[in-house]
Amino acid sequence: MSDESPWQRVAETIATRHRVLLIRRRLYRLDVPVRVETAVADQVSEVLAVAGGLGEPCVIVGHSSGAIVALEALATDPRPFSGAVLYEPPTPLVDLPLGQPTTVLRARAALAHGHLGRALQIFLREGVEVPAWLSAISPAMALLPEVRRYVPRQIDDLDSIVELGVRAHAYQSIDRAIWFLTGERSPGHLRERCVRLAAALPHADLVTLPRTGHGANQTNPRQLGELIGDFAEMMLGAGRS
Repeated sequence: MSDESPWQRVAETIATRHRVLLIRRRLYRLDVPVRVETAVADQVSEVLAVAGGLGEPCVIVGHSSGAIVALEALATDPRPFSGAVLYEPPTPLVDLPLGQPTTVLRARAALAHGHLGRALQIFLREGVEVPAWLSAISPAMALLPEVRRYVPRQIDDLDSIVELGVRAHAYQSIDRAIWFLTGERSPGHLRERCVRLAAALPHADLVTLPRTGHGANQTNPRQLGELIGDFAEMMLGAGRS
């Protein structure tokens, strides 16, 4: 529910060892129209264009829905990538859907009536499954301009993932090394998705971040940056993308 800014401090830590590119995903460029039906494919195309244009192998890092875009990019064309670090992708699973059957419809109805706080509350409570106290204050959070402007795009993002559906079978063909990161204090369904993906993919490992949740990029940016830098060094060697 933002642009790339919350990853700036992580990127600065990694950049002491590797070249880093931060991508502002198409869904969160507010000047670009969104088509939910093609939102994931459009973002994958842009990611692959950037990665392919580097002229050298790279490691792709994705967080939350960005990690789903990364998975789809790896499944579409793994050639630009030496590996990936994927932090809690909320990928739908057969017996673990993302949200409830009516979550997107009710969030969109709230948006249509101008109730951004209510839309955010539905997303956080049912999509992310945040603690009750955080869900309770989400209408107040939506009063903040930096949150408010991205709420409609966050609902588009949720909708695009639900539309994408169950894709775990497609990810099993990915032949690149992947670290799935999950926070010790993250919502249980996010941890469970990571556990299952790590078990199903042929070259994947699960890394649990102690004493943190879904937002280590903001609560522990230096430690997260060092961890990602270590993985990149294993995949690429020192001083590369």
